Amino acid sequence: MDKKLRRQIANCNERRRMQSINAGFHTLRVLMPHLQGEKMSKAAVLQHAAEHIFRLNQERERLLQQNTSLRMMLSKYWPNSDPGSVDQESQDGKVNKATSPLCFDDERAASRELEQIFATQKEVDRIKAELERERSRRISLEARLKDRSPSEEDEEEEEDTESDMDEFKHKRPRVVDSGPNSRNNLDIIVRAIRQIEGDAFSRSATPTCGSQERSTGGTFTPISTGDNSRVSPVTPVCAS
Repeated sequence: MDKKLRRQIANCNERRRMQSINAGFHTLRVLMPHLQGEKMSKAAVLQHAAEHIFRLNQERERLLQQNTSLRMMLSKYWPNSDPGSVDQESQDGKVNKATSPLCFDDERAASRELEQIFATQKEVDRIKAELERERSRRISLEARLKDRSPSEEDEEEEEDTESDMDEFKHKRPRVVDSGPNSRNNLDIIVRAIRQIEGDAFSRSATPTCGSQERSTGGTFTPISTGDNSRVSPVTPVCAS
């Protein structure tokens, strides 16, 4: 009787132990992603559980590093904040909740604020890089100007002078021909000059004619051709 009772008690304990093991594996199947509804052995479930725990540990390390970098950014932009008010992390990896210097309604508002800070920092870095490039370019140009020889400067001055002369030639006003009237005026002037020159030559050649003209009071009259705009050259005539 004692052996039978002991055997029943051992069997009951074994059933309870197997039931607890099966319940634990069922819980693991529920907790494991992409394993719900699949029939797997206990060894496969344990293997997937170990891989999932390893991935969770890696994700935890990544989040801790990100949290540290965010704290550094916060301390950089808010240096006057109380370091004791920031969430402190203990040695075992647990985070002790504390009052934050920034009062946000939720984590989304804080993440948006940090994204704006990062975007502003990137823009500032880009502007600094552009300014540095402009500064280096200006320094190189100044060095090139200092290293220039006087001959190059003279050549540039000559080129500037030639360009100014060309521009002056292009801008110089042109003489515009006004038509037949200008030609008629030129003909009148030329013929009058010829008439004066012929008068002086005739007086020097025939002095008697000139004395007779002065004694008799003769006059010199040019011959008109009927055209008022044209004067025909005539020789001097002595009045009798």
